[in-house]
Amino acid sequence: MSGEALPRPSDKWIPWYIVLFFVVLSFVFGGFTYVALKTHTGLVTDNAYKKGIAYNETINKDRQQKALGYKAHLTYSDDTVIFSLVDKAGIPVEISSASIWFFRPTNAKSDLRAEMTAADTGRFEYAAAAPPAGLWEVRILAETAAGPYQYAKRRVFE
Repeated sequence: MSGEALPRPSDKWIPWYIVLFFVVLSFVFGGFTYVALKTHTGLVTDNAYKKGIAYNETINKDRQQKALGYKAHLTYSDDTVIFSLVDKAGIPVEISSASIWFFRPTNAKSDLRAEMTAADTGRFEYAAAAPPAGLWEVRILAETAAGPYQYAKRRVFE
């Protein structure tokens, strides 16, 4: 037995090193699991499946709105937003009510929804200070005799 190596005293710890490796790995994976369950769900839209199924209805409503031939105009004058709607012949369309929605594509914290006030036939106004500087989308929902009319326009406020 002159050529055989005797076990070193530290060799008895090798099985425990293997166990320790898997224990540490379990804690790391447990931490990842906790973070995954407690943070952002990744959902952008609630009920996305149902909204996806109903998308054809949205496309049909858009076609119906385009078939009306209405032309919308959105202008900004000082601290007033003016929305007007005319038909194919250029005659103002009667609007019973209109609401405005300012929102930022990147940040929902400063969104603003409000009712507009009637100025003339086919013309509604919203008087307020301009939103903070940056890119905004302005959406209008107007109720006409032919049904709801939606309009959207992006604008950079300075």
